[in-house]
Amino acid sequence: MVQGQTAEHEDAALLLWEALEGLGRAVRGELRPQLHDHGLVSGLQIAMCLVLLECGPQRLVDLARRLAMPTSTVSGLADRLVAGGLLRRERNPADRRSSILHAEPRVGAMVREMRRVAAGVVAGYLAALNPADVGAMVPGLRALVAVLAADAGSGSE
Repeated sequence: MVQGQTAEHEDAALLLWEALEGLGRAVRGELRPQLHDHGLVSGLQIAMCLVLLECGPQRLVDLARRLAMPTSTVSGLADRLVAGGLLRRERNPADRRSSILHAEPRVGAMVREMRRVAAGVVAGYLAALNPADVGAMVPGLRALVAVLAADAGSGSE
């Protein structure tokens, strides 16, 4: 147990992890056809597109760092995204040995559609719950989202 946490915190952490794992499997299963339609092979490619949409153009090494993935892995997936017309590479004017990755305009619509599908999967599971239980989760989830946003803003990614 982490210092300062109660047994209730530990139980909540384990339950949340189990729920996120299950939702992740369900969402990945539902998104598999769309991934294929867009020539994507992994959820990491969606994550790459999200970073480029939210943070703007990135050097490959910076994108890999943000995703906490090896540069070689991100490089191979970026090559596929470039070949599929979802990303484009431009030579880095500050360092001609490196390039900068940009999301193509259609990536925004693709990601919005995938988020819509994912939210639909989650909504389906929430619909199976008692409305009072769903309502009781909302304040805690909002607080968790705020903590995650603050952590991301502090540069600890």
